[in-house]
Amino acid sequence: MYPIKQPSIENYFLRNGHLLKYKPGQVIINPQEDPRGVYYVINGHLKIYTISYRGNEKIIGYLKPRDIFPLLWVTGNFNPTSCYETIGATELICVNKDNLFHYIHTNLAALQEICFYQAQMLALLGERVNTLFQESVQQRVIYQLICITKVLGIRKETNYSLEIPVSFDQIAALINTTRESVSKVMQELIKKKIIAHAYNSLTITDYPALCEQLLSNS
Repeated sequence: MYPIKQPSIENYFLRNGHLLKYKPGQVIINPQEDPRGVYYVINGHLKIYTISYRGNEKIIGYLKPRDIFPLLWVTGNFNPTSCYETIGATELICVNKDNLFHYIHTNLAALQEICFYQAQMLALLGERVNTLFQESVQQRVIYQLICITKVLGIRKETNYSLEIPVSFDQIAALINTTRESVSKVMQELIKKKIIAHAYNSLTITDYPALCEQLLSNS
């Protein structure tokens, strides 16, 4: 007899949650307030960021369809310390935290799915830390472009187009450097036809060459 496949986390959200639609620029979670619930991204993207003491926005990462947040609030009871804001039109499904916690702890398949998802998040965090430890700005920019492409890139042969607008300022904030430094590296990559950039629209035109650039500059 074959084992019965348990419902996935996605199915749990679809069956038990309610659909919420947001416009661009809406803050879903503010660290000064308790979250309304736990969210599953159906469509659209969000950015996660903090505000520095100078009032500058520091982007930590991005969320895409099928991501769940704030998951550590469920599994570890850690209150969110960052802002979660929609980038474009976004659809989310929201469920009750305690009900989700009970479901995860009474459903082995769901627990395995959550553990796998958290492992992916830790891997992305590790890549982010590794980016900041790159010696040169050029290495940090290239490494960050690779990381962003893995999360948000839409592949077409050797090209990747990013699903959200990405500016030089945002890349600079991600790797803790200046816009001017990022612009210099990006212009070099544009000349080599490794990337194309126009009006905050970024395309990785030659992903293998981008990876080679990282190795050649390491």
